[in-house]
Amino acid sequence: KLPKTDPCQLGGPPPVRDAMYGGPACGGVGGPPSGCGGGGWGGPGPANGQMMPPGGLHTAPPGGPFGSNSSGGGAKASAVKMGPAALEMRRLFLELGPEEGRRQRVADLVRRASDRDAGECIPLVLDRLVNFASAHSLGIFALGELMRAHPIVMVNCLTPHRIYDLFNPNVDDRPASSFLHAYLCYKNSQGLGVQQEGAKLQKLLLRRSKQQDLRRLPATPLRSWLCKIWQDVPSSRPDRQIVAACCARWVGDQGASLEEKAPCFALMRQELELRGRPEGDAWLLSMLLEQVCRDPVYHSPDLQQLLWLLGTAPTPAVLKPLLSGLAQERGRLATLWVCLAVWAPQPQVQDGSITAWPPGSPPPIHALLRSMLVAFTQLAGADDLCRTSVLTLGAIASSGEGAVAASAADLLLLLHRDGPMQSSSIWLPLVPLLENALAHRFPAAGELLARLRQRGSSGGGGGIGARTLDGVFCLGASFEESMQRAEAAKTSGDEKAKVLGLLKAADALVQAGRLHDAAKEVEQAQTLIRELKFEEGRACSMVIVAKIYAKQGSLSTVDQLDEALDLASDAQEKFRKFGSKKSEAAAFLALAAARHANKKYEDGNLAAKEAQMLLEDLGDKPAVAEVYEVVTDGYLMKDDTKKAAKMMYKAKAIQMELGDRVKEGECMHRIGKIELQGRDTDKALAALEEAKKIFQELGEHKRVAAVMTTHQDSLMKKGKVAEAVRIGQQIVTVFHAAGDTKGEGNALVTLAELLLEKNQIDLSGKVLASAGQLFSTIRDGEGMIRVNEAGAKLKNANLKREVEESIENNNMFYNYPVNTMVEMNLAGQVKEALAAAKKGL
Repeated sequence: KLPKTDPCQLGGPPPVRDAMYGGPACGGVGGPPSGCGGGGWGGPGPANGQMMPPGGLHTAPPGGPFGSNSSGGGAKASAVKMGPAALEMRRLFLELGPEEGRRQRVADLVRRASDRDAGECIPLVLDRLVNFASAHSLGIFALGELMRAHPIVMVNCLTPHRIYDLFNPNVDDRPASSFLHAYLCYKNSQGLGVQQEGAKLQKLLLRRSKQQDLRRLPATPLRSWLCKIWQDVPSSRPDRQIVAACCARWVGDQGASLEEKAPCFALMRQELELRGRPEGDAWLLSMLLEQVCRDPVYHSPDLQQLLWLLGTAPTPAVLKPLLSGLAQERGRLATLWVCLAVWAPQPQVQDGSITAWPPGSPPPIHALLRSMLVAFTQLAGADDLCRTSVLTLGAIASSGEGAVAASAADLLLLLHRDGPMQSSSIWLPLVPLLENALAHRFPAAGELLARLRQRGSSGGGGGIGARTLDGVFCLGASFEESMQRAEAAKTSGDEKAKVLGLLKAADALVQAGRLHDAAKEVEQAQTLIRELKFEEGRACSMVIVAKIYAKQGSLSTVDQLDEALDLASDAQEKFRKFGSKKSEAAAFLALAAARHANKKYEDGNLAAKEAQMLLEDLGDKPAVAEVYEVVTDGYLMKDDTKKAAKMMYKAKAIQMELGDRVKEGECMHRIGKIELQGRDTDKALAALEEAKKIFQELGEHKRVAAVMTTHQDSLMKKGKVAEAVRIGQQIVTVFHAAGDTKGEGNALVTLAELLLEKNQIDLSGKVLASAGQLFSTIRDGEGMIRVNEAGAKLKNANLKREVEESIENNNMFYNYPVNTMVEMNLAGQVKEALAAAKKGL
């Protein structure tokens, strides 16, 4: 007998046990329960005692498992008999006691339930969720317990069309969203697609917000969970472009907290990695600038978090094309500058995948504004735009005492110290504001005022101070960064800034080994120096000329090497007089290189030591690392590879301390070259492999290819052409994977030349044809010239092969010379021999 409180007495029949399965009349263990799949609630189910069809699902009778109250069919039907677990679950929902106690009983019930019992309970719980807001919390808890205990049954029962039932508009969406997230993660882990569930959730959000565009969804907890589901369950995502556009818009939404935006940052990082460099950088910056321009007033400063994903400062070369579209309307550029300048720097969101920026780098938003100012200098009317930008920062700094004002003061100092070299007319209008308001309020403003006063009062330089001279030489800076700053200075309206830009470009080219190009830059600078009577510029040019003579080595005459010693020594004394310690260190390094070239190795090392002491006093560790590289050059001239490698390991240690992974990889690459010169193949290969690994982790495909090319060249010197060809194939793959079409084409041409050297003429022709197609696609004239030159060699090789085959095929009929000899005046010798023979006759 059933107790009076049994829910069956409320109108439902008592539970009936299935004779075959030993449980309620629903699906057995071999398939999902009734009402869990197939044709929905309206489809017919098997009679009691019948077995489940193999691989198929059966459905409940019309009206669902609980009669006309169920969410399935619309017609009235006889109630289906429920098992004791379902009846107990129903009783718990009808009780009015404390929810905590009922939750404990639900957990106990689910723990005891069989799979078929769970299959009956899941539809019951879903019906309660959608119909009764008061039962929602208990229902989500019950589904969570059922999910943990019976995940397979849950997957079979919770079909996509029932996703809507999880969310009641009158209750908090967070518990249901958390459950759905766990459910979809489980399905995804089992290799099951969740596209339909993701689409249902997106439609629910659009319907609630009365929108037709996902990007316009307002900030809600359910939207945050949708982004979290996209992050953790890739198969739930719509198109990549839609996901990226939504994430960019939602990051710029002021209504969402920074914590809720963390999944958006993770998705943007994934998209950035898929696009690669530099295309990914341009894409990310365009998304950021687009959101700011779209809503200049109500965008969120959280957009600056996207800059952390770059891992390094954005370059002016990437920014300039993005800003060119706004260049026709200077007001829009100024507005964009103001919007970005009022963002107080934020620390990076800790989302579990931190992108490491080089230690000592400015905040990403300041690095972006610095690169923007460099890009501004390359536009028409640059002086007015740059002056407006600087004065805008001064106005922001004087507006209050908060974080935004302090940030503006710090940014002003950064732009003057590390920004583009500009004329005094850009900065001097800021002096009264600094003197009257800012210098007493912010330490950075006080330091900037001191720098401007020093610049204005520097003797003989016409506004060129010691700190400006410090920025001419590329000590510790990368080639790309140095060339960008040089180009910005060269396009400046100030003639002396243009001279310094030319000299900075020349110094960068000398370090890159492009001495001919460096000499051209120096010649242009020297012409202007003579016209302007620019003494500081003359001192800088003396250092660079000394470097060029020293780098040329045996190509320089004895007189040129002697002149290099005099130039570097005189320049060092001039810089000491000017008070420019960094330039003085650069002169000492030039003197060291000149002494090394003159085979005065110990004196050269003493000069390098003087430079090291100056740079250590300045605290410039990247420049100290370059001192070791200069000393390394001296040891290599002596062919002392052991000491040379030791110096490079010291330079590498400094780069590791600074966290500059690119420089660290370059140090290992050079160590590999040094060990190859010392014929220590094992150490060389180990160093090259380490350098390659570092560059692969950084996504620097060109540097990866350069390391592999070094290995390839060493194999060619040993005559191992087959292994060199294999390395060449791998280099092609590197460029192809990075999407670098031009690099791939050049690598194919190099590979074709190697194959031709190995006498693989047909294969070489196929590879060369592929290279020609790539260069034709991108319309690369230089690449086509390389292809044509290699094609001429290939044509000659084909002719040679045809001649050899002809000789081989006809050697029975013709008398071909085996060892052909060519001797000068052979015709005259033949005549003389014939005359002698006639005399004998």
